[in-house]
Amino acid sequence: MSVDLIRELRTRFPNLPILVFSIQNEAVFAERALHAGADGYVAKEDAVQELLQGIYSLLQGGVFVSKNLVDRLRFKLVRTSQEDKRAFVGKLSDRELQVLTLLGDGIGLRQAAEDLSLSVKTIETHCARIKRKLGLKDSNDLIRYAAQWKMVLSGIPL
Repeated sequence: MSVDLIRELRTRFPNLPILVFSIQNEAVFAERALHAGADGYVAKEDAVQELLQGIYSLLQGGVFVSKNLVDRLRFKLVRTSQEDKRAFVGKLSDRELQVLTLLGDGIGLRQAAEDLSLSVKTIETHCARIKRKLGLKDSNDLIRYAAQWKMVLSGIPL
């Protein structure tokens, strides 16, 4: 999902209904998409009926978030656990979240820089900001956290 693309579409075509159909079934990504201007969000794992309902809702001028994601968003609003990895990533910018996800995939700084068309120094700066925002003490903690974040995204219990 590209939050930048959603923002660009919203700017160029303010009346265009935007329904995100994403492989990511995570409240954090849905929330970012909606904040960027999407009118709806359906995860790939949701039933085809959810996708059809989303399309119909947007064509009628409404908004749509699949039931599964509504439940996750509600849970995010009421939870207070400091240990839940998903609770902290909301502090990160979109680019920092991209870097964290790449690190969780086992991609090194140089490859992340190449993948994002940035310099290694810029990636290092993003890493420093991620560590500060998440209260991580060093690069090892960052890599460990990124791997756990990736497991959370994949639905693997920690």
